[in-house]
Amino acid sequence: MLKKLLLILSVALSSCIGYKDIEFLEVHSTSFANEGDCKPLCAKIKIYNPNSYNIHMRNISVRADLNDNTIGDVYTQKKIKLIKKDTIDVDLNFQSDSKQIVSSLFGSLGALFGKPTQLLFEGSVKARVFVFSKKIKFSHKSDLKDLIK
Repeated sequence: MLKKLLLILSVALSSCIGYKDIEFLEVHSTSFANEGDCKPLCAKIKIYNPNSYNIHMRNISVRADLNDNTIGDVYTQKKIKLIKKDTIDVDLNFQSDSKQIVSSLFGSLGALFGKPTQLLFEGSVKARVFVFSKKIKFSHKSDLKDLIK
């Protein structure tokens, strides 16, 4: 009986609250450095909350690939609050080895001859509103020269 009541309550609440998935707008401020928290790869992802209520995110998991070779990973359980109808930058500090990045960069003959070097950020985040949660996946692919400014 209690399960039926909870099911009816959750359906009623979810029908009253229109939910839109958070939007991953861009990856920016990519840095290959060995200073501060950036050892050796950092980036920021810009996320927009289109809803009229706040959303909490956690369990952020991102993989970075350079020319189809994995060069680093980020996994954090830190709780991040997305304010309603607002944009936020989330810092990503990748666990990686600079030797791995260099070997991926020069492992492709195309990179040596000026062909595009593709950097892919792929991952997921768990978004939560009240008792409801949803895993949202994202992917962003760019030429390396367009990201580093």
